[in-house]
Amino acid sequence: MMKVVLIRHGKTPGNLEKRYVGRTDEALSETGRKELAKKAAAGSYPVIDRLILSPMLRCRQTAEILFGREAVQTALIKEDLREMDFGQFEYKNYEELNGDPAYQEYLDAGGFRDFPDGERLKDFEKRCVLSFQEALKIIETKNMRGRTALPDKAGASEEEPWKEPVVGAVLHGGTIMAIMNRLCTQKKNYFDWMLDNGAFYLCEWDGEKLCLQDV
Repeated sequence: MMKVVLIRHGKTPGNLEKRYVGRTDEALSETGRKELAKKAAAGSYPVIDRLILSPMLRCRQTAEILFGREAVQTALIKEDLREMDFGQFEYKNYEELNGDPAYQEYLDAGGFRDFPDGERLKDFEKRCVLSFQEALKIIETKNMRGRTALPDKAGASEEEPWKEPVVGAVLHGGTIMAIMNRLCTQKKNYFDWMLDNGAFYLCEWDGEKLCLQDV
């Protein structure tokens, strides 16, 4: 089975201020860059063979720090893996939203209420999951085509052992939650799938489902 590493991007200024950072295409903060570089230097991340990316700057910058510029240049970038559009809550934090009736309704619903003028949770989850499945299918197909045959010592053709690629996916907290909630064999509350910035899930992909592995 193919191994898949789902990594949340590093910290941005908005993350540090606990803002709803969705469609805002901001860069990593200096703190975020340093934290990622330190982890990468310590060998904290698996070595990958293929890379899937959100098109947003914070994910591309994270991937370059962790895996290098060439990996980003050859990555499979999927537009529909971008973060959710938070509508009226976009780039605001609790202090700025406190007292807003719409925000209070959102909190009272435990976060399961659509954002005013934003993206519906069901629509967001659907686009993320479909796009992620499409990306993995593309990689699986290319890997199958790349299988080669080499001659053995007697000169006969023998199939080279087939190595399943390790696929890295540098994405957003919300995108990863959507994917894990729908595709992981282990079950959790939706919001319990949220990763810290720079953290990751290591999974195995069987063609239909993700199985979470111990790191």
